Amino acid sequence: MSCSRREFCGVMAGGTALLSVGLPGCGNDVNAAPSITASVIDDSSSDHYGQIPILVPRYPDLMAAGGAITVYLEPLAPATRPFEIPVHGVLLIHRGAPGDNNEYIAVQSNCPHAGCPLGYSSSDKLIECPCHASKFRTVVDLGSTTEHVGDVVHLPARQGLTAWAAAVDGDTVYIDLNTLANNDMLPAVVDGKVTLVVGQYPALQQTGGSLTGQPKGLADTLVVVRVSDSAFTVLSAICTHQSCTVMYAPGDKAFDCPCHGSVFDVNGKVQAGPAPAPLTNYANTFDGTTLTITVA
Repeated sequence: MSCSRREFCGVMAGGTALLSVGLPGCGNDVNAAPSITASVIDDSSSDHYGQIPILVPRYPDLMAAGGAITVYLEPLAPATRPFEIPVHGVLLIHRGAPGDNNEYIAVQSNCPHAGCPLGYSSSDKLIECPCHASKFRTVVDLGSTTEHVGDVVHLPARQGLTAWAAAVDGDTVYIDLNTLANNDMLPAVVDGKVTLVVGQYPALQQTGGSLTGQPKGLADTLVVVRVSDSAFTVLSAICTHQSCTVMYAPGDKAFDCPCHGSVFDVNGKVQAGPAPAPLTNYANTFDGTTLTITVA
C-alpha cells in the first residue's frame, strides 16, 4: 500500500510531531514507496546466502524504470552471521526514467534525519523524504571518487544512506546484505580516535580521492581527502551555513556546498559564502598504511 505525503508530513502514527523549528517543511512532492515483505536467504551453503531475492514481475511498482518498493524483512532466528538485517527495511529502486536501461539500487528505507520512510522521484532521479525535504543521490559520474549512491544533496539530513549491492539475474534482483555498495563505511570511534587501514578504501588509493561518512560514536560527519601520497586532510563535512553535506571537488581542490553555494578550501577555510565559519579540521597522522584521526 502506498503511503501518502500527508500521512508522513509533520506527524507520524500515534501523533508524534516531526517538524522542528528552523527546518524546511514538506518540500518534496513524493510518496513513501509502497511496501512488501520478503525473506533473507539464511542457508550458508547457498550461493545467495545473505541476499534478498525480489522477483520483479510480481511487483508492478518495480517493473518500470522509475519505480520503487520498500522491502521489509521477515525476522531471522538469533545467530552469528556475516551480515546485519536492516531493521527499517530496504528501499529498492528501478533507477532512471521510462526508457532507461534496467538498473537497480538498494538503500536504507528510512531517512537519517527523523526516520521517515523514503520515496523516489523519477523526474529528479533522487531519493526524497516526504517529511522534511531531504534528498539523496542515486546517479554518480562514472569514475568519480567523490560521489556515492545515497549521498545527501539537500538538508536537513546530515548523514548519507547505507547502500547495498544489487544484482540482476533474469527476472530476479538480489539485494546483497554482505556487500556495501560504497565500501566506504568509517570505523567506530575508539579512545577518541578513528583508525582507517587506507588499503581497504578504494576511494583513498590515489591523490584527490575522498570519502564521506559518520563513524559510530561521533556526532559529526567526516570527509577524508588524500591530498598527496603521504598526507590526508580530514574535515567536518557539515556546512556551517545550514548543515548541508559538502562535497569535495578534486579539480578545484575545494569543498562545495550543494545547497547554497558556499565554497571551502582544502583546509576548510571559507572561500565563498554564505557560510559564516570554516569547517572543523581534525588532526590526523598517516604511517604509510594506517590513517589515525583524532576526534576527541
